[in-house]
Amino acid sequence: MNKPPASEDDRSAEGFGPPLLDFWFRFSSEMLDCTSRFPKSVRFTVSSRIDNLLLDGIERITEARYGRNRCEALNELNLIIEKLRFFLRLSFEKKFISSGCYEHFALKLSEAGRMTGGWRKHCLSHPAKGREAV
Repeated sequence: MNKPPASEDDRSAEGFGPPLLDFWFRFSSEMLDCTSRFPKSVRFTVSSRIDNLLLDGIERITEARYGRNRCEALNELNLIIEKLRFFLRLSFEKKFISSGCYEHFALKLSEAGRMTGGWRKHCLSHPAKGREAV
């Protein structure tokens, strides 16, 4: 009997990647859609900084999963999350995004921060197992 392909939500459970990577991928996709609608006057400043930070986040998660310095990569990801919070707030205050979008993305960033913190805590408390994704 053929098994249906794994849904997007089931992939992490089947070992296709850490849950944070799947979460960040979906978050980045939504955020990139949002920044593409920023005013043309800030498309090469604020918008491009947000876009680059999102892509840097994907790189840090991949480094945490496969690299040698997992805790360092997770610390860098935490810094990226903080930078994104500032750019998100700036975007809201300059009215590049609505209050609903601001709230949605702020909650997503908080969730990413909790996931990163949990993975980092596991990495620090289990140095031999620090290579595992939580």
